[in-house]
Amino acid sequence: MFPAKRIMLIFMLLFTGFSLHCFGDSVISESGIYPLGDTLEYYVDESNNLLIEDICSPEIQSKFKKSNEETPNFSYTASAIWTQFTLQGLASSSWYLELDAYKEVQIFLPDESGNYSSLTGGRGFQNPAIIKKLGDLLVPLRGLPDTSTIYIRYVHDDTMILHVTLWKEAAYITQKREDLFYGIYCGVILVMIVYNILLFFILRDTSYIYYAVYVFSMLVVQLVFSGILTDFLPPEAHLPTDIIETCFLGLSVAAFLFFMKRFLFTNLLHRNINFIANTLATLALLHIPLAFIAPYLIRTVSISIVFAIVLPLNLSVIFITLKKKYIPAIFYAIAQFSLLAGTSFFILRNFGFIPSIAIAEFGMPMGSMIEAILLSLGLAHRVHILQRQKQMAQEWSIQNKKMAEKFKKDYQKLFELNPIGIALFDKEGKYLEVNSSYCRIYHGARNDFIGRNYYDVVFPEHLREKEKLRFEHLVGNPGKKVVSFEQSNITKHGKRIAAKYFIDYTRDRDGSITGILACCQNTTKLRKVLHRLKSSINEKDILLKEVHHRVKNNLQIMVSLFRIQSRNFTDPAIIAIFESTAGRIRTIANIHNRLYQAKNMARIDFTEFIQSIVAQTLSLSGPSGSQIETTFEISSDSLPVDIAIPLGLIINELVSNTVKHAFQSIPEPQLFISLQKNFLQEKKLKDTYILIVRDNGIGLPEDFDINTAESFGMTLVENLVDQLDGTLILNNEKGAAFTISFEYGRPENQKPAK
Repeated sequence: MFPAKRIMLIFMLLFTGFSLHCFGDSVISESGIYPLGDTLEYYVDESNNLLIEDICSPEIQSKFKKSNEETPNFSYTASAIWTQFTLQGLASSSWYLELDAYKEVQIFLPDESGNYSSLTGGRGFQNPAIIKKLGDLLVPLRGLPDTSTIYIRYVHDDTMILHVTLWKEAAYITQKREDLFYGIYCGVILVMIVYNILLFFILRDTSYIYYAVYVFSMLVVQLVFSGILTDFLPPEAHLPTDIIETCFLGLSVAAFLFFMKRFLFTNLLHRNINFIANTLATLALLHIPLAFIAPYLIRTVSISIVFAIVLPLNLSVIFITLKKKYIPAIFYAIAQFSLLAGTSFFILRNFGFIPSIAIAEFGMPMGSMIEAILLSLGLAHRVHILQRQKQMAQEWSIQNKKMAEKFKKDYQKLFELNPIGIALFDKEGKYLEVNSSYCRIYHGARNDFIGRNYYDVVFPEHLREKEKLRFEHLVGNPGKKVVSFEQSNITKHGKRIAAKYFIDYTRDRDGSITGILACCQNTTKLRKVLHRLKSSINEKDILLKEVHHRVKNNLQIMVSLFRIQSRNFTDPAIIAIFESTAGRIRTIANIHNRLYQAKNMARIDFTEFIQSIVAQTLSLSGPSGSQIETTFEISSDSLPVDIAIPLGLIINELVSNTVKHAFQSIPEPQLFISLQKNFLQEKKLKDTYILIVRDNGIGLPEDFDINTAESFGMTLVENLVDQLDGTLILNNEKGAAFTISFEYGRPENQKPAK
């Protein structure tokens, strides 16, 4: 059987056995104990104004009712309760009358002449003729007639349950079991309080101090409920017991909720549990000042509502923690159900639902005592868990320490053998650490750097103050990204070098800057190589531009030769062939001329290129070309040379044919040229270009087929489109429109741009 289940079984047996042993049948007439509850008669005085003379009148006497209960229960009442009973044989021995110490208790004792004298006692009274003990009043019955009728008047603002017992003096001394019970109860509670306070000072865990406050508050509440508290304080020296009761009830609820949070780690269960518990604890603590200003009924109802909310919250937390198999929660659950059972018996007795048997009358203190013991066992088990966790933490600490030492050695090795120079600076710019590569860059030893300001080491004297201000600015204005820069430094021997730095900030746990970590590379050789490469590239650019310039000149010479040669012919068809061929050569020459003038010789500004081709073609067409309204829509800023030449020739052919054939009898000729580019898609390696040449002319013949056309220009256009791996679509509505689409991009093994 699980240990917690054994503990629960043991305490259930102890609870039952203790109840039967201490609070079994209390009517032991042979021993001098006479419970009088079922022999007395009672009358409820709702006016609270009747005197003993009124009670003795025949009119009131007829209204007295016989009690058939051993412990008459009037539940919560504000009326005065009168009881009467007749005793015989009082003169034969010494007797004590034991009564409940309610707010006000008046005992009316007869003399030989039939007159009554009164003794007044209770929680707010101090009477030397009445003994207060453990919340009861003990009245000696001496000098009374052998047969006496005794009247008792009770006034109270709370539960009214009457215990009236007649004791022989010897029997009271030897058989008063409540003394034993409350002695054990108070002793157990005080031991638990001291034990947990000591644990608090040892472990510094606030759950123990919360538990001690909770148990102490419950002890005070029990002493108030039983009336024992008033035995130790004179009436003028203490607050009304109902105020003390409310204050310590609120304190006990708050301490219990704080203890529950810490003991069961509710912050790990659900985010709303802590919020609800804190809210309820605050409401409970508000009852401390409320006890001094609010009526008893209001604060009683209020604290009862808080209790009613705490109960399901407590049960929910118990269920969740038990489901998670948290072993201390088992002790907690058994303890709470023990207190709940005892409190339920006590409340049911107060409201008159069950008779005033011992387990009901003392259910709350018994449940509280069992709860205190079990929770202390749970806290002790928690100490065991904490010790085990501490042991595991120590083992992990040793392992982590070994790993940290290994990481430290690996870091030092990586730091020292890194081919990049690394230096660590404090906030003032002093070297804290450097590696071998950094020393090699500046031709120094480690001792030449450590403890010195870096601007005194790697900068000439006239630049040190300026570099100091720059460093202070870097530290005082930190950025979010790694800072990189290149600067000129000097080595230990005074040699000037170029050094490129990448720096980041070192910070403490609070995020404050503690220094700078710098990585350094000697870029002196690299800068020389780059300078030579740049010079070589400039030379090649000059030579390439010269090549383009000469090609352009040669093509211009060819155009001139075509013009000269065409003068030898008179046939217009032959002359047209010479002119069209010269136009094509002129287009190619235009491309070479633009490459000669461009900064980037691999690409051409296609907007200006297309506009110049169209303008050149229209200018050679005579007066008809100048009348054409031309519209351009070009989205591509530049094009590679290998597609610029075929595109230029295509545009030249299409514009020439349009000017020659499309605008006959068209009053307002219009020409539209568009080149659009769809950028690379994520999964596509090439851009798509779309060229449109459209006019508002008479259109092409209805039987025109570009595949069978005998025109050299159309054949050339078709071949150039094939060269681009493109497609040509002809539209003959509202003029002629040529749409050419093709793709161009990187090689297949390259990734597309984002």
